[in-house]
Amino acid sequence: MNQMKLRNQMKRNIPPEDGPYHVDINVMAETFAQGGAETSSEPALPDRTTQPTFYRSILFFEQTFPEIPANSVDVPNLRYAKFYNKSEGKLDKGMLFKTKDELMEAVQDHSIRHARSEYYITESSKTKWKMLCKHSTEEQWCRWELRCGYKQKIRRWEIIVYKGTHTCVLNNMSLSHGNINRAYIASLHLGHVKCNPSYGIKHVIQNVKDQTGYDVPYQKAWYSLKMTREIIYGTWESSVRKLPKYLGAIQKYNPGTIVEWKHKAFQQSTGSYVLEYVFWAFKPCIDRFQFCRKIISVDGTHLYTKYKHKLLIAAAMNGNQQVLPLAFAIVDEETYPSWK
Repeated sequence: MNQMKLRNQMKRNIPPEDGPYHVDINVMAETFAQGGAETSSEPALPDRTTQPTFYRSILFFEQTFPEIPANSVDVPNLRYAKFYNKSEGKLDKGMLFKTKDELMEAVQDHSIRHARSEYYITESSKTKWKMLCKHSTEEQWCRWELRCGYKQKIRRWEIIVYKGTHTCVLNNMSLSHGNINRAYIASLHLGHVKCNPSYGIKHVIQNVKDQTGYDVPYQKAWYSLKMTREIIYGTWESSVRKLPKYLGAIQKYNPGTIVEWKHKAFQQSTGSYVLEYVFWAFKPCIDRFQFCRKIISVDGTHLYTKYKHKLLIAAAMNGNQQVLPLAFAIVDEETYPSWK
């Protein structure tokens, strides 16, 4: 009632434009003292502290959560699966792998760098992969066994059976490892060869020794380095197949460039032509020849590749004593017909 009385007084005592309200101070003090206990006809807000609830308040530190490994993810079958970590090098039952190649690389890495033991494959198919310890014999049996299978539901390879560490007596003084193949060595040197194309064989041998502790023969290191370069830069055959496309692009973006081909007979077995000669001359070099001395120098060099072709070049010299390359050619042999 006091609040309504105060509101009515304020309505009746309308102040002038520049004057204050004139209200009864006693009515205002009585209204504020009661704290608004008696309200007007407006509906009051409900008291949330007295509302019932269906949830029991639980402290955060009283809750328990499942422990999840740091290297796990949630897979489609609603469980947490472990994956192989190269830094740890541990295999365990239930580990998942996207492909069979990824599984084989993990087992190979574990056996070489961590377990330091050899294995052999007893069963391999599209859905199964099984291996046993290579040092296991009837007199000295090793319990180590690894069995994997492909799970169609989750589309992953899974380690189904894994019987711990090796129980055989290994020859720790061995300087070689039977599971170190060319592909494994090539995988170790992809970054080195990409940064330094002149990476040598002696560096491959030393790097394998530092990372695995095993020696590799010179021949295996040579083939591994060759495989590494082919993975990064392609094979000699693939490079030759790209040559027409490369020279075609030069003619397109440098109009006036001359390119001439000469092939051997068409081979029915491979369905392709065999390169005999290819000649090209860049348009800017052709235009600048008129400012050179009327003397042309020719020379050739060997291509140190799988195919022993020769690179021929014709060059001239201008008035500033600078060499200007005029034309290039790749031939099978440095003979009179090829120069002609």
